[in-house]
Amino acid sequence: MPYHTCIKQTLRINGPWLVILVKKGAELLHYLPASEYHPANTYFHFSFANYYDPDNMHYGVLRVVNDDDVKPHSGFDRHPHKDMEIVSYLVKGNLTHWDSATQVEDVLSRGHVQTVTAGNGVWHSELNNHDEWCRFLQIWILPPKTRPGSAV
Repeated sequence: MPYHTCIKQTLRINGPWLVILVKKGAELLHYLPASEYHPANTYFHFSFANYYDPDNMHYGVLRVVNDDDVKPHSGFDRHPHKDMEIVSYLVKGNLTHWDSATQVEDVLSRGHVQTVTAGNGVWHSELNNHDEWCRFLQIWILPPKTRPGSAV
């Protein structure tokens, strides 16, 4: 199992210090296994979906770092987002991405990066239409509060 990083901040009297905690898979903050209701084995680094921890909502503008290993012929159907920058990175396999902003369906392969600016609202999907498992990281970045609906 690869190493995952969880970032926490501590403050000291002589200034801010950044503490980086390296955790292995089982030590991550939350794990949601694939099931008939969830299409992936997912590691959540921050509060997300059915995992809620008010002390672990985000780190600065970093809101989500999810590590999804998606079952064959499964995935995340069309769903909305708003006021978020979304970055997906393919670790293995192939992932079919569609979003309402471009109206284009792309097949992403290992090493590809997909970015989506949700702005005032966007629908998108990530589907594994293949016979092998697909693993990707999805990262959400919060835009500045002074500019709702705009890109970072």
